[in-house]
Amino acid sequence: AAPCGRLMHVDLSANSLSELPVALMRASAALNELNLAKNRIVHLDGLASVAGTGLCTLNLEGNQIASVPEWLPSALPRLRTLLLSNNDLGMLPPELGFWESVQAVSLVGNPLRGIRQALLAKGWPAIASHLRDRLPEGASE
Repeated sequence: AAPCGRLMHVDLSANSLSELPVALMRASAALNELNLAKNRIVHLDGLASVAGTGLCTLNLEGNQIASVPEWLPSALPRLRTLLLSNNDLGMLPPELGFWESVQAVSLVGNPLRGIRQALLAKGWPAIASHLRDRLPEGASE
């Protein structure tokens, strides 16, 4: 595939995608925003192969994602907005609380255990603090 070096914003919402468009992400060095809302994506494993991308906004709302991998912050070190509302997330790994670049995460509409709706309403800084507090003592950041 030819590089799409200048492609900055891609909207692939509502396309019945079941996997992340990893080839597109690899070929689009300048990709800043990726909208994958309302698809059938169930896992984020493909993001491991695009580690270090400059992606700033990732919209995964309305998919069927059941878990967020603990390595996601290292794969997307520049991500600022992560939209995960209306998925099947049951928990979030404590490591996400140390994700320094992230400023906003949407999580409503997920069957999250251990995170009350009132905490979700307070926004990402409060959720991140809660996650950091859940990291076992002696565990590294």
